[in-house]
Parts: sequence; structure tokens; C-alpha cells
Amino acid sequence: MLDRTLILAGAIAAVAAPGASARVPDARPMPTPSAASCAAAPSSALAEIAARRESIATEQWQAANRRTIVEVSQPSGGGLDLPSAAIGAAVPLTLVLIEVAGRWVLHRRREHEAVQGPAPLDRGAWPV
Repeated sequence: MLDRTLILAGAIAAVAAPGASARVPDARPMPTPSAASCAAAPSSALAEIAARRESIATEQWQAANRRTIVEVSQPSGGGLDLPSAAIGAAVPLTLVLIEVAGRWVLHRRREHEAVQGPAPLDRGAWPV
């Protein structure tokens, strides 16, 4: 019974750990228009309008998607960061404790029902 609980807690921790990263993904740069796409326009006026619209769109995209600089620090001793390790160990331990407590409560309820039988229905509380 305890082996299954530990395996379940380990599996949950293994699945949750990669998603718990604090790293912000880098924004991908917007591709610049190629010379071939500008040369395909039928007239120079349309090409200028398309180029102007493309440059405005590029500027708006770059203004809305500024690069985020994240400073990453290392533990001062170069070894194990104990607060991070404690947080990482607390999550699976909490899940295991919740499961053990739940199993204990269900076991006690079943034991109580086996000794006294199921609780009688109160017909006065529900309309018939």
C-alpha cells in the first residue's frame, strides 16, 4: 500500500518538475521581409505602401514584445541551495501526507460503518 503511494508521489513529482521552471522563454524575432516579396509588387507605389505597412507592423511587434532580461544567480557556496531543495521536497511530501490522511479517514469511516451499519436516512429533510 505504501509502495504504491510512493510510486504515485514520485510520478507526480517527475511530471510537475519540468513545468515548474522559472525561466522565461526568449521572444522570437519577427522575420524581415525579403527582397523577393517586395520585387513581386506590380508597381512601385504599391511596393512602397506594402513596405511602409510592413515596417509599421514590425515596429509595433517589436514595441509589444520587448526582450526580457533575466539575471540568473548561483548559490554563493557553489553547492546545494537548501531553500530550493526544501521547497522541492515539500511538494511531494505534502501530496503523500494528504493521501495518507485521506486513506486513514476512509478506513475509519468504513470501519465505523461496518460496526454500526450505515446511517439511517432522514426522510424529514428531503421531500418525498
